[in-house]
Amino acid sequence: FRSYFNWLLDNINGYIPIMYEYAEGFRLKPYSKLLATIPIPINTQKKPNLNENDKIIFFHGLTRERIKGSLLVKEAFDELRIKYKDVADFIVEGYMPYRDYISLFETVDVVVDQIYSVSLGVNGVLGLSKGKVVVGGGEIEFLKEFNLNESPIVSIEPNVEDIKRKLIGLIERKDELLKIKKASYDLAVSLHDEGVVATKYMSTWNEL
Repeated sequence: FRSYFNWLLDNINGYIPIMYEYAEGFRLKPYSKLLATIPIPINTQKKPNLNENDKIIFFHGLTRERIKGSLLVKEAFDELRIKYKDVADFIVEGYMPYRDYISLFETVDVVVDQIYSVSLGVNGVLGLSKGKVVVGGGEIEFLKEFNLNESPIVSIEPNVEDIKRKLIGLIERKDELLKIKKASYDLAVSLHDEGVVATKYMSTWNEL
């Protein structure tokens, strides 16, 4: 695999990363064919229904649990579920058909994404496009990668106490959730919209 990888890097015109994590290793190498990072694309044409539930619904989707930090999220959810049972629900689900996953995804308020990442993966970007409060990623490295001064993403440390603290903060600021949801969708449109991303790819291609 390493041999093939080196051959590939020697024979391509350029390498386009999709996030900080995919770019930084090549900056450190350094790799002369590294090009500007272009974010993950998503369809933002359907404006989300920014529903407000009676209870705040927190959701963590299960895939590759060790890599995503799901054990930490589950532990935080289990503790908060008891204390805040009257004002919040905490759902951990996964390993289901995509159609069912999206159907569930549409009903929640807060998506707790990856714990160990400083950027957003596809699930986090999906959360933005659906007008959800996204927890995880959004660190300073993410902001710098895309020349952002701020974002609505709630960043967290990879430990249970910080996860709990950030989620409690959202419960205590329930009246601000609609504003955060709107900002999430706005970020999806400005940064991740598939048309915006496609234009960046075409521009990069034409400059090579």
